[in-house]
Amino acid sequence: LPSATAYWKEGQYTIPLTISEVPLTVTADINGRSVGVTVTGTQLSTAISIPSTEPQGPSMIRWHVTDLAGNRSDVVSDKITIDTLLPGVIVSPTVTRYQSLGLVTWSVTVDEPSTLTASILGRTATILSTESVGNGSRYTLGVTVSASDPQGLTDLAVTVVDRAGNSVVTHNQTVVIDTILPTVLGLPSATAYWKEGQYTIPLT
Repeated sequence: LPSATAYWKEGQYTIPLTISEVPLTVTADINGRSVGVTVTGTQLSTAISIPSTEPQGPSMIRWHVTDLAGNRSDVVSDKITIDTLLPGVIVSPTVTRYQSLGLVTWSVTVDEPSTLTASILGRTATILSTESVGNGSRYTLGVTVSASDPQGLTDLAVTVVDRAGNSVVTHNQTVVIDTILPTVLGLPSATAYWKEGQYTIPLT
């Protein structure tokens, strides 16, 4: 039988089972909906399709086996959790920031238990801290900008995968990397002499 901690997303599943004797009939259903069973001797193969409209949450899979003498056995599994919904992900801040050398951070909130990875500037962002928020978590991500990093707009890619395997990839293009010092053109000549009066210095 499937693991008691199994989470299923939308898709196709096949469950192999072995029974103690050759059956006369075998039927199966999930949430009251009949599913196909292939019988080869004492081996059963149950094909289950989970559509996006399947009821969310705990589900019951039942097998009804009748042997050649007419004895009927019910095997019940109620440990499957259906989850066809994508995890909710919020990345902040969303305003454009300019970043020089040093640590830049983001906050990522996920609404259900999931695994999270993030990359930016061609490397993996570090998870600096994690705290529980409702049924999910809030992560603080960080990466240290160095002088060798590409200048300009950069893209934080966050991948979140929930327990059923539903995945979301978000891109947060909110940081402009600028580690180059500004230069000033048009300063007065080092040999300039000024008398009393008003002067205007244009600079670029």
